[in-house]
Amino acid sequence: MSIRVMTNVWQYSTAGATDLLVLLALADISDDNGECWPSVGYVARKCRIDPRTTQRRIRSLEELGEVLVIKAGGKTKIPGATASNRYRITVHMPDEGGEGGDLPEGGRSARGRGVAPPG
Repeated sequence: MSIRVMTNVWQYSTAGATDLLVLLALADISDDNGECWPSVGYVARKCRIDPRTTQRRIRSLEELGEVLVIKAGGKTKIPGATASNRYRITVHMPDEGGEGGDLPEGGRSARGRGVAPPG
């Protein structure tokens, strides 16, 4: 688990309710780059929700610009098996001036939303 990624999700994510729960589950197992490659079933069990709901929530997080999904970009232990998706958490802390620190285009997410915390 990356404490930095988890902290950024808690402080700066604009996701709410089940979206936030799924994002926190991904952050909990992510590496220091904010990447992980769990199966949908694993995330669903961790969040105690249906796999289809998990897929919808991940799509919602993509639309928010808080998760990037790399199709079949994960790892697999079984030769020839289809790899799971790789997920990159893209929630970042804004710098002191209110602009995004690590994000391109002045701290805007993929949909052009700012990353400052709600409030």
